[in-house]
Amino acid sequence: MERSTDQATWTLLATTPAGATSYSATLLASSTRYYFRVRATSAVGDSAFSNTASASTQAAGDTGVKRTGTAIGTTGSWNNNGNDRTKAFDGSLGTFFDAPVGDRVWVGLDLGAAVALTQIKYAPRAGYEGRMVGGKVQGSSTADFSAGVVDLHTITSQPAAGQLTAVTVGGSFRYVRYLSPTDGWGNIAELEVWGAAPVINRVGAGTASASSAPVGGEGAAQAFDGAAGTKWLGNTGTAGGVWLRYDFGAGTAFAITQYRVTSANDAPARDPRDWVLEASNDGASWAALDTRSGQTFADRLTTNTYALANSTAYRYYRLRVTANAGSTETNLGGTGLVQLAELSLWG
Repeated sequence: MERSTDQATWTLLATTPAGATSYSATLLASSTRYYFRVRATSAVGDSAFSNTASASTQAAGDTGVKRTGTAIGTTGSWNNNGNDRTKAFDGSLGTFFDAPVGDRVWVGLDLGAAVALTQIKYAPRAGYEGRMVGGKVQGSSTADFSAGVVDLHTITSQPAAGQLTAVTVGGSFRYVRYLSPTDGWGNIAELEVWGAAPVINRVGAGTASASSAPVGGEGAAQAFDGAAGTKWLGNTGTAGGVWLRYDFGAGTAFAITQYRVTSANDAPARDPRDWVLEASNDGASWAALDTRSGQTFADRLTTNTYALANSTAYRYYRLRVTANAGSTETNLGGTGLVQLAELSLWG
């Protein structure tokens, strides 16, 4: 795996074990866009590099938002008194988790998906603050923490009771836990996990249009209907390329930080290959937010995700496709068809 900040100079980031499906990059600079690429290695040599993926780190001092999830970890409570693992996430510093055993105890959250972490906060059980000394907060890609475990913070002194202690952390994890030290009984009043604000698909009641589209069931609206079984079909053989546009409507604008493109059900040669994602607030002057070339899709109805370093809210967004994957079909007033099943805008 290699990393770059300019897509020109690449440095080796890591060599992962065979079968690895994820990796967490740490020690990143704030407010920086990073690019990543990977290739496979076997006894017969190296594969070509993958498509480039990118993501932007948060600004310094941005603590994100408090994330929620499903409580996981050691079940039960001491003497069956009801002080189980859910007490660590009930928002009260007056309640606490009190495990049925003293050692090898932990409590955590399944966040539902990997989250870029910014902070963790914790508070001890009042009167038993020393039971947290030596405890650890960890992140993992596995629910039982059997693999991919990273120590995010080790508690080296007694935390103050009646308040949350905040610690800056990094990395992207789905599972986060507090691992109690020996004879700690899991005692913790609260554990909070903070991370980047979740992004949501902003496509909804807006209006879709395109510079090229057939009449009928494969028009611009089909690229924003949330159904992978429909598609937009256009022609790239026009000056400047063909564009697919979404208008959120008067008085509505969003800072889109991610977009996703889903390949259509057939004809891989019609896939978009080169494009520019652009944004505008007047529909006339356009700012280029992201430029891509040589993009491929692993299969039909496959979604590729692209991160944006964008903090400006815009009313209009458009994907301007300048080349397809090889189609030379003559139709729709030009040569070279392009199609996609979905374009979604997240922020």
